[in-house]
Amino acid sequence: MEWSQTTYRNSSEHTAEEEAVASETPEPSPAAAESASEALAPAATESERAGAEPEPLCYRYGQHSSREIDESLKEIDRAINKLGLRGIEILSNINGRDLDVPELMPLYKEVETLDLPVFIHPGGKVGSERTKDYYLTNLVAYPFDTALAAAHLIFGGILDKCPNLKFCLAHGGGNLPYIRGRLEHGYQVRSESKAVIKQPPSHYFPLLYFDTITHFTPALEYLITSAGADKVLMGTDYPYDMADSQPVLTVQNLKNISEEDKQLVLGGNARRIFKL
Repeated sequence: MEWSQTTYRNSSEHTAEEEAVASETPEPSPAAAESASEALAPAATESERAGAEPEPLCYRYGQHSSREIDESLKEIDRAINKLGLRGIEILSNINGRDLDVPELMPLYKEVETLDLPVFIHPGGKVGSERTKDYYLTNLVAYPFDTALAAAHLIFGGILDKCPNLKFCLAHGGGNLPYIRGRLEHGYQVRSESKAVIKQPPSHYFPLLYFDTITHFTPALEYLITSAGADKVLMGTDYPYDMADSQPVLTVQNLKNISEEDKQLVLGGNARRIFKL
């Protein structure tokens, strides 16, 4: 299981349940999704008990496989209504199929109706033969895969059909925020880009959310400025080696972002979209 939570607490301590969830890597399946949701629920509940305002803004994410849509819908219902989780996580592709396939529409419609955030984490191996060295699968392929997934959501018309869906893209949106001009230009000059959508990509960018994992201050400031401070949420990427070990300080140390906007990123946006 590829697992990257967006978390909203200042504590550096993490529970045994979190460690167990993060270390497992089962094949996508309804059973794996159910196991992940069960493991996340006590960790989230314990985190909320342990914190005191303003710290207890914790993740409450359910994770599910989209291999079988009916099973996924059942697991969403269970994760939200029985376990009390606050959103779902999907990978950037479903067994190699992109996120604009028609089979996913029932899932999107249900999640939109429930007003649940959807966290997208890269799960593909784009260019796997060329990225197998130097850890480039993570360093290069993952950000590209996230951008590819978001491009399919835009150009494939998902955000037209479900404009109230809240997709949050891992790792600062990958490459997407930095190629938005290229996508816009391509839409203007290429007929292929207009095959499904009738509005340019810039019409859909304001519908997307991003976490803060960019590892580069100018990149994060650009992201907050271009996407809007109300669209960026503090992330950690814990417990992996690519994590930001001081995510609160990363935001607090931004020199070109107002204190008001920093507070949105540090927790205000999380309170809003997770209904905390």
